[in-house]
Amino acid sequence: MGKKGILFLLFGALLFAFQQVPATLKNVLLLKKYNVPLVDIRPPQEIKITGMIKWAVDIPMISRYGGILYNNVTLFQRKFKKGATIALITKTGLDAIPVARVLEQHGYRVIILRGGYNYLFKDMLLNMDKFLTMDIIKRL
Repeated sequence: MGKKGILFLLFGALLFAFQQVPATLKNVLLLKKYNVPLVDIRPPQEIKITGMIKWAVDIPMISRYGGILYNNVTLFQRKFKKGATIALITKTGLDAIPVARVLEQHGYRVIILRGGYNYLFKDMLLNMDKFLTMDIIKRL
């Protein structure tokens, strides 16, 4: 790899310090196993439609119109210690990126479930035999 490639990787690491993992049933269960809090940051209206993972913490960080709810950072500060690792889930995972940047500025280590609930539901359909034995989605 040339100098340009290394510089690109370093610059990319500065821009995207958070980790991204696919939103699969296996990864969600691994987060639970290792006690990494899963935070659902979608607006309440969206959660009402799809439900949410039973053990996820509901802290809305995205408004109904897609903006970041900066005031809700205080909810993170009350719930989690500075420096804690937390995982974020949204509908697609894309809206979690700006929220992850805000939370990292406040001292959190962030994992984004890439693909969000859209990808997770698709993965659960592909692994229906495993999913049928686990009731992980809570309906409101």
